[in-house]
Amino acid sequence: MDLLASPCDLWPLTFGAGPAGNEVMEDSVGHTVARKRTASVSTAGRTATYPVALHHSEEGYCVWVPGLPGCVSQGDTEEEALENIADALRDYLEVMFENMAESGVQPREVEVAI
Repeated sequence: MDLLASPCDLWPLTFGAGPAGNEVMEDSVGHTVARKRTASVSTAGRTATYPVALHHSEEGYCVWVPGLPGCVSQGDTEEEALENIADALRDYLEVMFENMAESGVQPREVEVAI
């Protein structure tokens, strides 16, 4: 599975090549993956920062969390897209924790240095 593949192709937007520079890179299909872009969220008393992929076109920005299928958002500006993905990520994690609790799964946390 290509974790950097853009889910934005499902959206009614047209995407071209994104901006290039020190803080971004393009994947093999031309999606701009913003390595230094992150979304910070706080849920259930926890705070976490997630890397996100950002794709820019003439119509705005599409942003998604590569490791969380379906966690996608967009915005007219980069700032709006990052705010929107933080909201989507917060909702995604809230539902994930609720589903785990309902199924009897006990969540654990692992800290990794990258």
